[in-house]
Amino acid sequence: MKKYILTGALALCAMAGAQAQTDIFVTGATAFRGGFSNAMNNTTVGFFVGGPATSAVDVTPKTATIAKFGVWTGNVTGITGLVRVYASFSGSVEGIRDLTTGNTTTPFFPASIATAGGNVSVTAGNATLLSASDFAFSDAFQASTPYKTPLLINNNAGILPFVMVTNENAPAGFTNVLANQFSTLFKVGYLKLSVFTGNFSHDTTQVFATGRYDLSGTRIIYLAETGSGIGTPLSQYKPIGNNTTVTALRLWPTGDGLNASTVDQPGNGGWEGSSSVRNFMGSNTSAVEIQYEDSARNDDFPNATYNTLMLSSVGSGDVATIVSTGGKALAYNGGLYASGAGGTITADDNARVYNGAYTLWGYEHLYNLSTLSGPKLTARARLLTNFDNPSILGTNGLRVSLMKVSRSVDGGPVTPIAQF
Repeated sequence: MKKYILTGALALCAMAGAQAQTDIFVTGATAFRGGFSNAMNNTTVGFFVGGPATSAVDVTPKTATIAKFGVWTGNVTGITGLVRVYASFSGSVEGIRDLTTGNTTTPFFPASIATAGGNVSVTAGNATLLSASDFAFSDAFQASTPYKTPLLINNNAGILPFVMVTNENAPAGFTNVLANQFSTLFKVGYLKLSVFTGNFSHDTTQVFATGRYDLSGTRIIYLAETGSGIGTPLSQYKPIGNNTTVTALRLWPTGDGLNASTVDQPGNGGWEGSSSVRNFMGSNTSAVEIQYEDSARNDDFPNATYNTLMLSSVGSGDVATIVSTGGKALAYNGGLYASGAGGTITADDNARVYNGAYTLWGYEHLYNLSTLSGPKLTARARLLTNFDNPSILGTNGLRVSLMKVSRSVDGGPVTPIAQF
């Protein structure tokens, strides 16, 4: 009898080991989702051994960098049993908020919709699994957000350069933006193009500020780097129209759904996601009405239409798309990133960031609670190894291990890393 009991117990242990599974929930910044997606799907040096066994994302193809939701299953070196990774990208500040507050209702795709081959594309409405998160990506330091406690464990997973951009029909003379010009523009809402170009003939064209809402890490970076103040209320304008033609620029209205900032006052809202900024930078704004937040015509602009431009700052991965649709990359403080043909990134561009000559960048942080343990620590180490691989990062970021400079706060001084 004892023999049978022992045999049965061993069998149960074996079954438990065979069925062991680690579920990992990832949320936070949208800017690094391209690199994360590459890590999940790469079949040679990615997160999973041989690539994922099953997967599903809310876009096609599965490697698209704009996916908001995804779920992948496979085997990971150093972790016993299957590993299932769930991703729900919202924003930098939201990710830190969800970790620090213990939010258990972040929506994820359930594993049941994933299939072998990884070519499944389903709508975001399928994100019906609600859970707490293990990791959060953020473009910003935790100290730059309202959610400063408990103190999270930070690992710098990558470097994210940002680029000043303007939209279609910008003149050849508009090539550069200074930090103080950007700061003034986003506080006031608009400036004459001649402020940027020094050309009197550009006095009749106004440049309008547009960008992200106040939960965006991108917004934290462009405000911190330009000395504007992270919590400063802005006067951003919302383009009204489509990705081809904008018919009005409206002081950002309050109550604008997902685009509303936590400090919801006219002008302070902005796009929830980077894709909207990217798409509108390909539009024409040569004949637009200037409006108050309630859509009434602005008294300072009494004519029916004006020739205008928009200015914003985006992650470097969006620049080539913006240029391909008619937009333009601009230098920041005299330095141009994404200087290659068609807004592509060159080795010289990256060298300027690595060596400290170009400072419009932030760390991509991978945060977790101090209570993280077991296989999830192994998973974190695997992810960080992935992100130090150029075949994983692609154009989604730069490698921390190659940086010759560092900074301790968003927008802070860039100082040399001791080399000896």
